[in-house]
Amino acid sequence: MQALSHFSYDYNKGIILLCDLQGGKGFVPGDYQGHYYFLTDPVICSEKKGTFGPADLGQDGINNFFGWHRCNRYCNCSWSLSPGAVRRFKAVPGTTLGVPRPIEADL
Repeated sequence: MQALSHFSYDYNKGIILLCDLQGGKGFVPGDYQGHYYFLTDPVICSEKKGTFGPADLGQDGINNFFGWHRCNRYCNCSWSLSPGAVRRFKAVPGTTLGVPRPIEADL
């Protein structure tokens, strides 16, 4: 799911990032041997905070994603990265986005 988020950023030329993806795998008899994947709870972060709703943390959200992201075998080395990547928010289990609380709050 991390690679799909990374791809979305590159494909959209750094303007938006599809992130916080969750989901699973299912099976229904039929085409393609019945296997499918479903994604839930998507968040879109854009250059301007709030454009895609309250979960859109704007450039801070994009930078946070890339601060925590580590490319994997599904990422393409030619895909762009956010030049401002920084871990702004703590990672939260079950989400790739984090809680909008600065890390410095725990110091």
